[in-house]
Amino acid sequence: MMSNAFIAEISDLDESITGYRREAIYFGVQGLIWKSAAGVAALFSGFVMSKYGYNPGHDLGVRLVYIISSVLLVVAVAILNRYRVNKH
Repeated sequence: MMSNAFIAEISDLDESITGYRREAIYFGVQGLIWKSAAGVAALFSGFVMSKYGYNPGHDLGVRLVYIISSVLLVVAVAILNRYRVNKH
């Protein structure tokens, strides 16, 4: 949900600078990034679970995936807190 708000802000800012409405380009790139990230996440989590386990009694891989994703979420929040838009 936040990424759509960011795209709206960026496209409004871009229009104020250039005079062109280019939302389609921004949403297209957003879709490409989202799908690429989903693919990388599936590969990464599959690798971690196959290496460290995903069965009952041997489930360290499942636990590590949650820990790693939590750490990445904290990093993302720290980065997004620095996001500022200067209105022209």
